[in-house]
Amino acid sequence: MQPLEPLSVAAVHTVLARAGLDEETGVVEIRLNEEHSNSLAAVRFGSGRTLIVKRARYAWMAERFDVSCEASRLLHERQPDLLAPRYLEIPDEASGLPTLLYWWIPAPTLDDVWAELGPGARESALEECGRLLRRIHVVSLPGHGPLLRSLRGGHSLERFLREDLDHRLRPAMEGVWPRRVPSLERFGAIVSTALSGRQEPPPLLVHNDLFTANVLCESEGAGVHCVGALDFEDCFAGPGEADLAKTELLHGPLFGRALQGSWFERVLQGYGGEPDPVLLSLFRVYHLLNMGYHAAATGLHAHAAEVGAAIDRELDRWADGIRHRDALR
Repeated sequence: MQPLEPLSVAAVHTVLARAGLDEETGVVEIRLNEEHSNSLAAVRFGSGRTLIVKRARYAWMAERFDVSCEASRLLHERQPDLLAPRYLEIPDEASGLPTLLYWWIPAPTLDDVWAELGPGARESALEECGRLLRRIHVVSLPGHGPLLRSLRGGHSLERFLREDLDHRLRPAMEGVWPRRVPSLERFGAIVSTALSGRQEPPPLLVHNDLFTANVLCESEGAGVHCVGALDFEDCFAGPGEADLAKTELLHGPLFGRALQGSWFERVLQGYGGEPDPVLLSLFRVYHLLNMGYHAAATGLHAHAAEVGAAIDRELDRWADGIRHRDALR
């Protein structure tokens, strides 16, 4: 899996010229930044506005860029006051490589301001994160599954998970993380048992990467109000618990952004309602499998081993719960 050509200043000018953007007010500055999956450029114009140019580092990111555009369209259509990137249409030949363009939103992320917030303001901000997730989940979809496919009807939740595990994740894991394939098989059996005969949860727009660095906010007294979100490349259609479980993991002990205390209870309080504990538990394992695979695929083998151990702990809890229920019969 060879990376594509990264962005350069010359490549950025080519994209701007072909998209008809470089001569409107004049380019003042171009700042380049490399991430694992994307090359980024921040282009500041004489008007004061900044354009973000995001180019995929790998060809498989092209579909994820399409997902970003569709998720943005859905949110702007159904939640017009929620801040999210508006992706500009560019000719297919503008770069020759998967590329996104959007105007930078002049709002800090929650990550930017977190250190400045006092304990009370942090608790309030976490509740705000829950409310932000609830606003994203106002976008309902026809079925569960990959976002673009879900708009054509999608699947039941059980079928989506089974097909995703069997046809996407398992072959990928066999190539780079084969020692955890038995864990995937254990989880597959749990999915069938846990979801069979249950009421189907409504399929919603799942952000799938909502943590403090992707939450846009504005000041409100000594605290903040969460007003939008960034990075919709991982979106899919699923139950709200899928997002809650991912946020819980991202700010848990394994992924470098741990929050202390009963922070997740604050998120749940802001979200409202009663999340289904079975779905929360299922999606914790589902996300851990995907995140562990990603660590293994990128050569972070020690981290993948930590995630793998967490997967087995979650699966053991499921087995203990099943044994307990059998003993009560």
